[in-house]
Amino acid sequence: MTNFFRQMMTFLQSNSSSLSYRTRLTFVVFLLLFLLLPSLRVFYKYLPYPSILVLVWFILMLFLLLRLIRGTDPRLQSYLANPYFIASSLFLLAVLVWVIYPMADGLKTQMRGSDQDDCVILGVLQLLEFKYPYTVRSYFNNPCSTGPGILLLYLPFVLLKAYALGAVAVLVTVCFCLRKVSTSWLPVGLFLFLLVSSFAIDELLVVGSDLVALSLGLTILALTIPSAVAQKRLGALSLLALLCGLLSASRLNFLIFFPFLSLLIFWHWKKGGLVFFSVALVSRLGPALLLYLMDSAHFTPLHLASKAGGLLSPLMMGLAGLTCLILGLIALGLGKKNLTTLPLSLFLFLAPMLFFLALADWMNRGWSFAQWEGANYLIPVIPLVALILTQGVLGRQAYPR
Repeated sequence: MTNFFRQMMTFLQSNSSSLSYRTRLTFVVFLLLFLLLPSLRVFYKYLPYPSILVLVWFILMLFLLLRLIRGTDPRLQSYLANPYFIASSLFLLAVLVWVIYPMADGLKTQMRGSDQDDCVILGVLQLLEFKYPYTVRSYFNNPCSTGPGILLLYLPFVLLKAYALGAVAVLVTVCFCLRKVSTSWLPVGLFLFLLVSSFAIDELLVVGSDLVALSLGLTILALTIPSAVAQKRLGALSLLALLCGLLSASRLNFLIFFPFLSLLIFWHWKKGGLVFFSVALVSRLGPALLLYLMDSAHFTPLHLASKAGGLLSPLMMGLAGLTCLILGLIALGLGKKNLTTLPLSLFLFLAPMLFFLALADWMNRGWSFAQWEGANYLIPVIPLVALILTQGVLGRQAYPR
């Protein structure tokens, strides 16, 4: 298994012939399947002939990526590398989200649709009125699992009555960061194409789910931390630590990733690692601890702990723990050797936990893709998968410098 991920790291770092075509194809297929996974719910819930459409999607995506690997389609490359095409695509996406979101949100009058935006908006409005944010419930009467970190990150968008554009703004930031560490616009265009090809991401964008902004925030960290550490920029690293802490405070099960990032940074820059851990710890625990002490009985983000325990059987919990341990150690080894592999390391560290939660939810729903709401558990790593695919297909052009 370790050799597999070492080969994957080679695949990410170079477009040379050091790996066989079959090996490169294996990695592309593996990552494409993971990119497709949460979108299966959308295919089977909303579309006719879903199995056929899934197969068509996969073949088409594989065909396009292989043409990019071989460099046999300069026209495709020119489109993806055109900054005007990228800007137009982002603008069109923003317009679509702005237009469709009110219609999707309006379904709540019929007790339909998604209530993922409710808890963020209501929580922020409570904070703006200096009230406790977790005494409110969504229109489905669900307790709010959104942590204080995401409430603070979304505060300016709710204040400006532009909540729906919050995730789009973070996506624009990701594209800017990717361009900063790349040698051309091509990686930006390919990443954007791969991301919007995920129908699960598209659906959550238009219904206003905060999970998209959360997942894109993780991608910002994966892209920018390596250069901040390499250039010993303590100010930039402190801002990233603040973001990391707030993202970690967005969901209970994300408590673990800021110590992971801190340790990797410490191995490459001791002072930077200590500062990163300290700032992230304060921004992660400060708001959450304050709100918990104010009213522990109504601190509903903690209900995720019991929910996860109810999903996983003891056997699956043990298997999940073992898988997380093995892949976590591999992720640490890759990141210790080369911090520019941070997107892959972060994916390996987070994906097993999220995968087993999603799998348990699918089992509990009778293996029905159409009813598989737990597919959303995978969303936080989908932009990372799109980024890893971009790096693997394009090599050094998309690799953090």
